[in-house]
Amino acid sequence: MAIRFGVPNIPETAVRVFIAIVSFILAMGYLKLRKWAYWSMIIYSLLFLVVSMNLLTQYNSQPFLGNAIWSAIVLIYTYIKRDYFRKQVSV
Repeated sequence: MAIRFGVPNIPETAVRVFIAIVSFILAMGYLKLRKWAYWSMIIYSLLFLVVSMNLLTQYNSQPFLGNAIWSAIVLIYTYIKRDYFRKQVSV
């Protein structure tokens, strides 16, 4: 993960823990329909889409294609549901 995200000098475990914590915080904000989480999810999904597409071109492997497709689905769904984030409606 560290090499894939361009930080090879940071230990692998630290990168995984950091990504897990950021993902958890982002997911909680997304589920609560926070405006900051909307934009964060867009950026997060774009980042993972770019990384997955880059890895797909290097390794031509199915898991990277699946990750890219999932990131695209999340981007599309988030865009479609953008009005819910504007209204700050709680579920």
